[in-house]
Amino acid sequence: MKSITLSITSAHRNTSTQFSALLCETEAEKQKGLMGVSGRVPIMVFQFSMGHNHMWMKNTPEPLDIVFCLRGEIVDVKHGRPNDEALIGGKMCDMVVEFPAGFCHALKIKNGDRIEK
Repeated sequence: MKSITLSITSAHRNTSTQFSALLCETEAEKQKGLMGVSGRVPIMVFQFSMGHNHMWMKNTPEPLDIVFCLRGEIVDVKHGRPNDEALIGGKMCDMVVEFPAGFCHALKIKNGDRIEK
């Protein structure tokens, strides 16, 4: 995994904030994601080919905010429950960002905001 800086720009409040994140670079890293990570959860970025991509929470002990993006624009914000094996998402996207639960609510991250790495 590679450490990167992620920038989130609000379409609603005209503000921009930067965060440190981990970019999954290999298929193995994408498959493992945050499985088995408990306590303080890092922000994790998954880059995909454009499509109807899904995530799940299998073996992920901490709740997450899961943000689906298409060409840098947030198209969906979902909430993942610990260890849930149900598929999450399904909208057309090319990037998914996982945040600790409550992060999106606290920072008012919404559809239409932009995320860039």
